[in-house]
Amino acid sequence: MFKTTKEQICRVYTISATMACYLPADFVLSTIKLACHSQGVYDLMELWIAESDPDERKNIIVAIQSIIDEEEVP
Repeated sequence: MFKTTKEQICRVYTISATMACYLPADFVLSTIKLACHSQGVYDLMELWIAESDPDERKNIIVAIQSIIDEEEVP
């Protein structure tokens, strides 16, 4: 099982602050919850923040949303 380090948790919150400027709060909060125990979501957040192409960012958001739906995160 993936266990985030303290540094990774800080990184999740840093990325999520940027995400909150562009995405709904419910999505960002669900992403935070998952990223703290899902390496896949954590990695997708890292990809999203590094990506400059809006279409690629949208694809990453779709992938995260799919995981949120699958995990049934409130």
